[in-house]
Amino acid sequence: MEKEMTLPILESLVGKVVRINKGGPESKTGKLLAVQSDYVVMETINEQNQKSEEKAKGKSKEKAAEQSGGVALQTLQEMTNATQIVYYRTHHIKSVKEDTTDISGLTLPSDEEETSEYIEAQDFHQMLGGFLNECVRIDRGGPESRCGWLLAVKPDHLVLQTKEDGVLYYNLEHIKSISSEMLSDNQLQSGLSADMSLTYLDADDFNELFEGMKYYWVKINRGGPESIEGILVDGADDHIVLAVGKEVHRISTFHIRNISLGAQSQQNTNGGNSNSEQNAEQKSSDKQKNSKKKDKKKDGKKKDKKKK
Repeated sequence: MEKEMTLPILESLVGKVVRINKGGPESKTGKLLAVQSDYVVMETINEQNQKSEEKAKGKSKEKAAEQSGGVALQTLQEMTNATQIVYYRTHHIKSVKEDTTDISGLTLPSDEEETSEYIEAQDFHQMLGGFLNECVRIDRGGPESRCGWLLAVKPDHLVLQTKEDGVLYYNLEHIKSISSEMLSDNQLQSGLSADMSLTYLDADDFNELFEGMKYYWVKINRGGPESIEGILVDGADDHIVLAVGKEVHRISTFHIRNISLGAQSQQNTNGGNSNSEQNAEQKSSDKQKNSKKKDKKKDGKKKDKKKK
């Protein structure tokens, strides 16, 4: 098991501007608001404005003043209004760097201003419950990052309704961060809206979930080398068995980041009635064609007999 950064180290940085992780999609700069038993709360600056800030830093002071004419200051003021609360799972944090540069002090509200509201909970699992029936983003980026409506929180997984993949079941162990997602009018119109009547597998744990998906086409993980699709033929405590064509794959349960019913399964379950109706219509039309052919053959035989 990975060793987590000790709480006293993280607690000493509360109220300061820090950068979590050196690089990658989970790397963000912001003000550390709170440290709980297994997660931290950060108020991050807007990523787009952060890149603009870094670009401005790279230029000389003369050129920046000449080219922007006060735009840099305006960008910093915009950054104070473009913040987001992100909840990071402690054991996924690889490093924390304290930012002591002058520019960082302007990107977030000062201590005298009101602190942004955030969910206070004993642990990460309890905190997730505060997002129920809300739109959230799982992870900051990468192939497993998705935005959707949180339908349920279970002891070892959560259920997320997404536009891209339908209903996803996320292994809590692999969730690096979560944040509330503000939807634009375009996103709402494009189909990303809450459907609380949506049916999903209401399982107590991952093993029960696998049992409910048995003999269905499933997709494991969204992308990367470990993404795979096939028929789930068996599940045990530590692995599942997946049939992919003529190949049989045994996949460690621990390394399954998320799982969903694949497109083929969704077609079979959602469109089963329409498919059966189409098949029935096809069969009836075939029967009619065959009966007409038989009638023509009979008529032909009768005519031959009359001629004789």
